Amino acid sequence: ANCYEKLVSSGIPFICLERTFRGAEIDSVVSDNVEGIYKGTKHLIKSGHKNIILLLENRRHTTVGDKLQGYRRALAEYGVPFREDFVINIDLTSDLSYVMIKKVIEQMQPTAFFAGGNTLTLKLLKTIKDMGLEIPRDISVVGYGDDKWFEAVNPPLTTLTQDTQSMAELAVERIISKIENGVNDTPQNTLVPVDLTIRASTQNIARGPFG
Repeated sequence: ANCYEKLVSSGIPFICLERTFRGAEIDSVVSDNVEGIYKGTKHLIKSGHKNIILLLENRRHTTVGDKLQGYRRALAEYGVPFREDFVINIDLTSDLSYVMIKKVIEQMQPTAFFAGGNTLTLKLLKTIKDMGLEIPRDISVVGYGDDKWFEAVNPPLTTLTQDTQSMAELAVERIISKIENGVNDTPQNTLVPVDLTIRASTQNIARGPFG
């Protein structure tokens, strides 16, 4: 983070968009991933799912920690035990990522997956298809991102969607404010809500109090 420390001390106006730094007084505009993943996980739990795999990028981004926090919060609220082995960190650059997802499906037999990013969602869908499984009959899926093809796949995908338009507008407003006000402008961390769009890729298997 040395390069960012130099940037901060230089006085050059800048803003972090979508990712930021823990413990640093830096302007940022980020998606509310904690609340978003919480809402998506809650939807799966209320649909009767307990064996929910969370797929995350194998990187140390603040967004990864936020997504895990939202997932754990939903499980705790509904009394579903948290399992460390249900949180799968995927290296997106590795050809073994498909093999890893396949192994998770075969060994852990989850009823639902929550993919924490665009590329993770695509890899998950391809793996499920290649295994000859059907969504949501065999596995329910919640995806993440704003790709237009999510609603065009069969079945249309339940997704968390980032409001990239609002994020861009807020980022521009903040950078203009910083340019105009200079050192007198107090750093702000702006959280932009994430929308949960429920489509046909999740099924209700509930037989208990959440159904």
